[in-house]
Order: sequence, then C-alpha cells, then structure tokens
Amino acid sequence: MQIDLTGKRALVTGASRGLGRAIALSLARAGADVVITYEKSADKAQAVADEIKALGRHGEAVQADSASAQAIQDAVTHAARALGGFNKHDDYFESEDQVICSAVGHLLELACPEEFEVKRGKWSFAHLPVIPPHFALNPIEKSAPRLKVLLKLIKRKDVSGLINACDAGREGELIFNYIAQHAKSGKAVQRLWLQSMTQQAIKDGFAQLRDGAEMKGLADAAVCRSESDWLVGINGTRAMTAFNSKTGGFHLTTVGRVQTPTLALLVEREDKIRRFKPRPYWELEGVFSCAAGEYRGKWFDENFAKGKGEEDEHLRADRLWDEARAKALQGKCTSKPGLVTEEAKPSSQLSPLLYDLTSLQREANGKFGFSAKTTLSLAQSLYEKHKALTYPRTDSRHLPEDYLSEIGRAHV
Repeated sequence: MQIDLTGKRALVTGASRGLGRAIALSLARAGADVVITYEKSADKAQAVADEIKALGRHGEAVQADSASAQAIQDAVTHAARALGGFNKHDDYFESEDQVICSAVGHLLELACPEEFEVKRGKWSFAHLPVIPPHFALNPIEKSAPRLKVLLKLIKRKDVSGLINACDAGREGELIFNYIAQHAKSGKAVQRLWLQSMTQQAIKDGFAQLRDGAEMKGLADAAVCRSESDWLVGINGTRAMTAFNSKTGGFHLTTVGRVQTPTLALLVEREDKIRRFKPRPYWELEGVFSCAAGEYRGKWFDENFAKGKGEEDEHLRADRLWDEARAKALQGKCTSKPGLVTEEAKPSSQLSPLLYDLTSLQREANGKFGFSAKTTLSLAQSLYEKHKALTYPRTDSRHLPEDYLSEIGRAHV
C-alpha cells in the first residue's frame, strides 16, 4: 500500500548509505521532504540529498554524530528551520493554512484611462493640463509574471483573507493596495507591521496583526504621492515636448518631480566645472629634527575662518595664494631652531548617528567607489538574506524600539 506523505517532513539519521538511504528515498517517493544526517561520508550524504531533490522533494544533508543526543537535537532544529512548515512551489510557499508570495517591488504603474488619453502625435498646449477623473493601473512588463502568480493566489476560493506584509511604510502600502485594487479583491485585509527582521519581532508581528483599515491614512498619502508624481511628470513632459517640437518633428523631453531637480543639480555642477579657472597656490611643509628623530609638519593659518557668505570655496587654512608670502615663511623656518610645545584639551562628543540610505551611499562611494545602486543592492541583501542590517530604504537614523533587547543581548 502506497502511503501519501505529501506535506510531511522527515529526519533520517545515518542515511548516507545502506538502510538509512533506502528509508530516506522511500519517504521522498511518498512525498515527504527529508533531511538526513551523516557522520563522515559527506560526499555520499550529499549524493543522497541530490537523489531526494531529483524526486522533486526538498533534501538536505547535515553532519551529526548519531551517538550524541545534543548533536541529534541540533540536527532536529536544523531540519525544522530548513523544512519549516511550508512547501515550496515555483513562486510561492504554502502550508496547511497560509500561502506566502512576494511582490518583488512595484508590479503596477499608473496610466491614463484609454478614453482620456491623447495620442503622442497630438501632444500640444491645447490638450494640457492632463488631469484624468480617475487612473488606470497597468502591469509593469518586467514583473508581469509575478503579478499573474499573485492574482491567481488572491482569487483562490480557499483563500479567505489577505495579509499585507510589504515594507512598513508608505511605499509598502502602495505596492500592496495597487495589487489588491487590480485583483478587485473584496477579501478582508490585515497588516503585518514589522520595523525590524528579528525572529521575535516577526513572531510578535504575526501575533498582533492590525486591521488593514488602520493604514488608510498612510495608504492615501502613498496614492497622493504616486498620482501627484504622475501628474507632474505627464504634464511637464508633454509641455516641454510641445515647446521643443514647435519648429517641427517630435523632440521628447521628459520631466519628473525628482528627475528634473536632480538634472538641474548636475547641470549647475557641470557649469561650475566648465567655468573653473585654475589658480596657483602654495602649501608649506617642513622636516623637523629632534631627539626622537625626524617628523614632518605642515603650516596652517591659525586665524583662518571661512565666512558663511564666502564665495571662494577653494580657500583652506593650509593654502597660501601669494608666492612671496610663502617664500617669506619658508625663509623664516629653514635651518632655524625652534621651540615645540604640546597642547591638549580634553573634549567629548556624542557618538554619530546611524547611517540612513543617503549617508551610507555617500560614504560607500567615497571609500570604495560604489555607485548608489550597488550600495543599495548590497544593503538590501544584508537586510533580507543575512539579517545584518535594519531596513535600508529609509531616511531614519534611529533604531526601532524592539531592537533594544537585541542590542542588549549582543553586548552581554
């Protein structure tokens, strides 16, 4: 009689060969996910794990001494973590009472409803401003397959409610609500609100799910930001395109709430670079001999103070702009004896605040030459995969309150 073990999980000790291997494979053929232990034969154990995977089940090999109670307990813990309570499908996880699927960022974007759209060839000031009475949602092409998976799961008859587990913030609210709106789901919504990814924080979050209606203010703010960005972008782009196309042709000129001011900063900087005129300046360094050996020192103006309204951004305390003065100072010091005094003043300062995303990107670029995109990708990986950082996409420089206990344990 064939036993159906689909959805079950098994731990088989000493299964790198012989009877243990046969039992592990039999369990896998019956539908179970299997973790096996081995003592020395790592290659053979991995081969068995690969055989289990070839049967379409989750297989994993863990080194453990079967004669050690603690080792077996550790193996059981590892198996529980590895197999969990969920079966993995291609794009989602499912247990007896829950389905988990990720949105992988924004899946939908705003669009003007077809009946109010003005075709590209008719972009002119006569058709501005573009303010549709409502907005349409169009799937983003590169993430369309994931959206299809989510819509299929949301519409399943055995799914009675939805839990919004997107990032705890305005954008997370927007991502989820656009998906739910597109799915035309009337199912009850609860909100998982996580400020950190500690194991305890996740457990507490699921134990204290909020009613989705509590997030209406945040959701409205997210929609407001999204729609205002769209209105600024569409009207600005069509106005500038119409202006630049007055003499004929079609000269697309894009405008955006963030894009355009950023471009203005780049243009201003480029203009400064082009207008820059190099000027010579001098720095004075000396080699001093003393009983302990030699050391190098650098002259600086003790009375230097850069005014708040100072236009010359190149002034520095250690720069001399007059060659005659520089040589005069050099002449006063060369081969002359001097008296060295040491002054030390006690001072204290607060520890610097933690990084927010912008300051982290700036620091990583200065020290390692990383682009903003590379830094964000690394930070996101450290947050999601390794749980080494708090949520990186934030302008906050403070830790969530639930991290206090974690910090306490880390420093004990």
